[in-house]
This record gives sequence, C-alpha cells and structure tokens, in this order.
Amino acid sequence: MLEHGYDQAAFVQQLLADHGYGAIASHRDLAGHERITVGQWSV
Repeated sequence: MLEHGYDQAAFVQQLLADHGYGAIASHRDLAGHERITVGQWSV
C-alpha cells in the first residue's frame, strides 16, 4: 500500500506492475483524488 500525490496513481500502478505486483487498485480520498494504491506481490 502506497500513499502518493493526487496525480501519480497511473505512474504508481505501472511501477507496481513492472515489478511483478498484481491485483493493483487505486482508492480515492475524501476530495475524490486517487491517493492510495495497493498491489499484491505475485510469486
């Protein structure tokens, strides 16, 4: 789980995917900005 800037969700999603993570999803904060991205390590 990573907290990031309001405009960084796509970059963080791609970064996680490039490093072998799956089940990647971003979640919005109370202002409606994608602020948290989660991923599951795929072995």
